[in-house]
Amino acid sequence: ELPAQTISPDFVDGVIYFKLNDTSSVIPDISNPPSGMEQLIAHYQVTSIIKPFRTPDIPIQHIYKMRFSDLAGVDSLANELSNLPYVDYAEKAPLQRPDFLPNDFNSGLQWGLAKIHGPSAWNISTGDPSVVIAIVDNAINYNHQDLMANRWVNSGEIGGNGIDDDLDGYTDDVYGYDVADNDGNPQPPPGAQNTTAFMHGTHCAGIACAVTNNGLGISSIGYNCHFMSVKCSPNSSDGSTLSNTFEGVDYAISAGANIISMSFGSTTNSLTWNYLFQSANLHGIVLVAAAGNSSSSTPYYPAADQYVIAVGATESDDSKAFYSNYGSWIDVMAPGSSIYSTLPDGGNTYGSASGTSMATPLTAGVAGLILSALPGSSPAQVETALKNGCENIDAVNPSYAGLLGSGRINAYYSLQVNSIKELSENVFSVFPTAGDGDLFISTDSYTGDMIQIDVYSLSGEKEESQSVPVPAIGSLMEFNLRGKLAEGMYILYISDDKRILSGQKIIITEKE
Repeated sequence: ELPAQTISPDFVDGVIYFKLNDTSSVIPDISNPPSGMEQLIAHYQVTSIIKPFRTPDIPIQHIYKMRFSDLAGVDSLANELSNLPYVDYAEKAPLQRPDFLPNDFNSGLQWGLAKIHGPSAWNISTGDPSVVIAIVDNAINYNHQDLMANRWVNSGEIGGNGIDDDLDGYTDDVYGYDVADNDGNPQPPPGAQNTTAFMHGTHCAGIACAVTNNGLGISSIGYNCHFMSVKCSPNSSDGSTLSNTFEGVDYAISAGANIISMSFGSTTNSLTWNYLFQSANLHGIVLVAAAGNSSSSTPYYPAADQYVIAVGATESDDSKAFYSNYGSWIDVMAPGSSIYSTLPDGGNTYGSASGTSMATPLTAGVAGLILSALPGSSPAQVETALKNGCENIDAVNPSYAGLLGSGRINAYYSLQVNSIKELSENVFSVFPTAGDGDLFISTDSYTGDMIQIDVYSLSGEKEESQSVPVPAIGSLMEFNLRGKLAEGMYILYISDDKRILSGQKIIITEKE
């Protein structure tokens, strides 16, 4: 149960996380405490000390969670614990808040999907069901009509029998887990309505993974990717805060998620976060988090962590949403205002919400498409493809130039860039890459007869297409775009009937 926040609105009352030295053999058992800890247990009325995480990595297994009744003594307890010779650190538990701004329901226009060129991206990948996006949030109604077919299923678990069938440490976690109430039901509590904060997780799940092309409700950028439900707010709360996000991320890691979407945060950094994210990164998991809604440049966590992709929010005209945070720590921006998605009440309702919370699962869904197109890509490779695909929006936001990351995400372009890296032998050279459009193409090794040259705008529209004979090895072929295209950046692809052979950004700097 979530205690009332009587000491600080930014931390979970009565909870401290501490980490033992990696070489320590100390076992902090409350009934048989190690030297120096017994006095603290008595003085601060410690009620339990547990290992909260199941991720097997050594640093994570040396982290403990302590609960205590002397709430006002939290800072002194953390300080005294940190001074013990076998303790690396002790810290309060940040109380996370969902990053959304609810608004009235609208007609369901999905402008964000169009803005990031989702339909064009689906021509390359419609997502793989084996790619799992963990929605770590307050609660998710996974029985929603537009979510059910895309929910992750733990095939090793039999629901409702009260047995941990797959011996993973979690009982009845068929579709995910409620780490706040420690049970296998990550859905909102009975009676939670669309007008309450408990709508948040279901809304985020729909943005990333609503079933697409099923004749119902909405499309999602992730299309066929599946979502894992991870509930971090207890039923006894109102859902407006998330008290167990550490455990939620730990569950997502241990359950095998490929991507973890975190639409929450605070300005408080945490060493425990960093250890968890190090482990997630080692396990090849892509981490995506909301940048926050305070219109501030102050780093916001967990988004600002080095292993996490920090996502800010934009309006339909690519301007920074008035509420979105910004700064040098931002990685990408994504549509976040008036985003239409699934809502929990009745299992068949929809509505709009705004915030970096909504931009985050949209970005996580694009990461899902990238992983679907290129299985086995590392978190760094997915982040690179995501950033390479972004459209620069500094011109629309002159006051925030250089503070909006790589720009606003473009799913189509990210997939094209990534496909080039995987499929291309780069046997063709194109130059110059900037100029009036008078280009030359050469090859060192390709021996086919004909190639296709296509030029696309960054919005995914084909602007020019020609089928031409392959230039002789060592010779130059002229390809003239002068006067045909407006000034700007384009993508030129060379392909045969089997694959993309080369890809190159080109910039038309002047008209004829």
